Amino acid sequence: VAACWEAGIDMSDQVDLFVDIALKEDIMAALEALTVIEEMNAIPSDPDRMLLKLKTTSESSTSERKFIMEQITEHLKRLKKKE
Repeated sequence: VAACWEAGIDMSDQVDLFVDIALKEDIMAALEALTVIEEMNAIPSDPDRMLLKLKTTSESSTSERKFIMEQITEHLKRLKKKE
C-alpha cells in the first residue's frame, strides 16, 4: 500500500480495494490506504456505493478506524462534488 502513495500513482480505479483495506486490515495499513485515497483525483465509478459501505461499517468500528473512515468519506464527497 505504501508503494502506491510513495510513487504518487493515482489509484482512483482501485478505490474499492483501498476502502476494503481501510475497513479490514490493521490500523497502519488503514492509514496507508487513507493516504492513497486522499491522493486520488478522479471520481470513483460508484461513489455512492463506497459512501454507503463506509457508513454502514463505521457504526461498529473503533474510534481510530472511525476517524479514518470519516476522512475517506469526506474525500469521496469532495470528489463527487467535482462531478
